[in-house]
Amino acid sequence: MFVSRKWLQTYFNEKLPGGDALAELLNFHAFEVEDIKYWDTDEILDVKILADRACYALSHRGIASEIAAAANLALIKKEPKSVAEKSRKAPDIEIKKHDLCSRYIGRQVEKVEVGPSPEWLVERLESIGERSINNVVDAANFVMFDLGQPLHAFDADKVRGAINVRLAKKGEQITTLDNREVELDAETLIIADEEGPLAIAGIKGGKRAEVTLGTKNLILEAAHFDASSIRLTSTRLDIKTAASKRFESKLSATLAEDAMKVFSALIKELVDGSQFGPMNDVYKKPEKPVRLEIRTGTVSEVLGLKIAADEIIGTLRKVGVDAKENGTKLICDIPPLRSDLRIPEDIIEEVGRIYGYEKIKPELPEPIRGQAMVNKNLYYKEKIKDLLVEVGFSEVIMSTFSPKGKLEVAKPLAEDKKYLRSNLADGLAAALERNAQNAPLLGLTEVRIFELGSVFGPSGEKVHLGIARQSLVKKDRRNEDILNEIVGLLGTSLDMPISSKVTTGPAGAIAELDITELFVTARSPHTFSHLWVPTNKAF
Repeated sequence: MFVSRKWLQTYFNEKLPGGDALAELLNFHAFEVEDIKYWDTDEILDVKILADRACYALSHRGIASEIAAAANLALIKKEPKSVAEKSRKAPDIEIKKHDLCSRYIGRQVEKVEVGPSPEWLVERLESIGERSINNVVDAANFVMFDLGQPLHAFDADKVRGAINVRLAKKGEQITTLDNREVELDAETLIIADEEGPLAIAGIKGGKRAEVTLGTKNLILEAAHFDASSIRLTSTRLDIKTAASKRFESKLSATLAEDAMKVFSALIKELVDGSQFGPMNDVYKKPEKPVRLEIRTGTVSEVLGLKIAADEIIGTLRKVGVDAKENGTKLICDIPPLRSDLRIPEDIIEEVGRIYGYEKIKPELPEPIRGQAMVNKNLYYKEKIKDLLVEVGFSEVIMSTFSPKGKLEVAKPLAEDKKYLRSNLADGLAAALERNAQNAPLLGLTEVRIFELGSVFGPSGEKVHLGIARQSLVKKDRRNEDILNEIVGLLGTSLDMPISSKVTTGPAGAIAELDITELFVTARSPHTFSHLWVPTNKAF
């Protein structure tokens, strides 16, 4: 995300240090700054926002709060201003899918003059790489990059009837603002009116109710959409936008109201004669406050640094967490915007990064006493591989995507890889054929390969073992006889009953075994020592 130093300065009375100093501060306590660019007299930081904290940090206010916490600076709290309501008109709103849209705020604005944005607004947006469109659209974008809440505006005169938040009907189409024709499916959440789709919810607006220079009346939108739904739809339709990126990060529904107030006030500032109606706020199940408890001593134990309770509380308050000491525990009330703080370990991380990881003295951990736990699946996978290598087989790793199968991939990377593989045999047959062509160059008289990997079907993911052989000489033992022998050897070595049907074809013979249950029923090993390679073994 591009962050303007001048923009950040609006959150502080005290003069901020230069871009290099801000970058160092953020690198140590928050996020990596990948580059610093210069825009006229401004410095633009290219900040790599981590996905787990994007819910609040994909905004100038979020980055300003990080700087305030790390540098111990006072952050200006900008309270949203309310605009006078000179109209009684409010859009009718109906939410059909409350699980996908928990909150929708609509507001009607009359007597709007759409035109160019003032110089300061154009400069703000262009400094972070955004193109100025008009004063209404620019106001929505400004608030999004300032607070992190995506917004939208419709031409009210082009909207027929109520605003309806619903799933699209299969086959419905929409022309997006960038003139792309999109066919919708029944899993896509849309904003619609009586005539059909107006926007792809949380992702992209539609052309039909676009705000243009001729627009006189507006319907403003501030909403909260389900993060998973937005991510899946954005991926499925191959439409990635600044709005979808923010909704995917689990924004707080409480942010929508503040953003609508700021949006309204900014439009009023840009278009003085505009008249606002009341906000129609459909919010069926408001977010519940989140409170976490953590033992005070746990913070020091996990970080490896002794920190007094009052220091922990002070550090947490810098990031907006209202912490209080209650006996040996800390009671932490989480601010609504911090949906990334949900478990005690999150609290410990906040203390560590703001207090400063550089203050933690490096110490070697004490050696582990006793026997470490052995991963049964890993143990038997490695044992099977070792046994097959010992009898002359080479491991191959084939693609899990296939031209045929039982499960189709929603967004395949290639047309000939549209399915998840349902067996290993198809890939092994192709590998046998390719290896057989090259074997004479190496002086080989046979090809022996195997693969141990996942296959996919309606019942889920399973682990299969595929063993394949192709003889390259005329007088030789049958391929299937050798594979049956190898399967028997595996059963004896693992002390388990193993059987497999061997199939033959032009490429050779292939045995495929479902060994998913083998890992469940096999006895648990106590050590990996049987898998260690002797130091005198030659490779």
